Amino acid sequence: MRWIRRLLALLGLGLLALAMAMGVSQWDIRTLEPDPPDPAAVLALDGASDRPVRLHWIETARQVSVAPPPDVISHPSFVLEWTDGRLLLVDLGMSPAGARAFSEPFEALGGDPPETFGSVAEHLGSAVDRVAGVVITHLHIDHVEGGVSLCRARGGAVLPLFQVAAQAERRNFTTRPSDAYLEEAGCLQSNRLDAASPTPLPGFPGVALIHAAGHTPGSQMVVASLDGPGGTERWAFPGDVINDAAAAAEDRPKSLLYRLLIVPEHDRQLSRMRRFLAGLAQAHGATLAPAHDGNHLAGLGIPPFRSP
Repeated sequence: MRWIRRLLALLGLGLLALAMAMGVSQWDIRTLEPDPPDPAAVLALDGASDRPVRLHWIETARQVSVAPPPDVISHPSFVLEWTDGRLLLVDLGMSPAGARAFSEPFEALGGDPPETFGSVAEHLGSAVDRVAGVVITHLHIDHVEGGVSLCRARGGAVLPLFQVAAQAERRNFTTRPSDAYLEEAGCLQSNRLDAASPTPLPGFPGVALIHAAGHTPGSQMVVASLDGPGGTERWAFPGDVINDAAAAAEDRPKSLLYRLLIVPEHDRQLSRMRRFLAGLAQAHGATLAPAHDGNHLAGLGIPPFRSP
């Protein structure tokens, strides 16, 4: 019976440590409440003289959700392209090996194994040298791990990683593991942007960052105005501020279990950002592209990136 008591004691200590980590993270995430920007400042991106002209996406992996919505969880990278051929990547997805490792806890809960489609670097092919900058919406492994193969494919050539101050400086237990992948990647050099939201990306007219917080301390959304073939297109890439597109219009949070036990979130802050996104979509025609809403993304008609 002594071993049972020891096992229960270890289990109790583990739960206590988890509760303490969650409590600290819950407190920390609630100290950040950046204001949503004035939509007029986002619409001003339409006036940029050299806006991106194409949007593509790269789906690195997907799996059936164990707790929808969304029904299918996608792990994409979005690719914005300018007339001179330079590319900006929004999120980096995962390698096949990374996706399989990431999915193991979900499979233990009854989820299907992931489908993997190759890393961002594999999809880019020879175009990998045209990548001129990277934005990571937040520092969770499924948005970061693909940077390792990206940097390797580029021979370690330095890329600016555009970050609001909180993403560059602040960590919690959910984001700290990504530091190992950023270090291993080696080529992503932090370019910290301190201006008020929306913060234009230097060298990438028509694109700006919005400090969202709420999901992680450094969660940031990307807004872009494209000079598309049919005229101006407005896009918003909210990362995990919302998990599915309908959550913005419904001002619907993620499940309580997720917010309490998996990723501590600031409900009030995320509600503010959901309402901002809904207004941007409903009043100003922006298309929302949440990272993990696989079926929604597939239905948007964004062409996949094709290597030259």
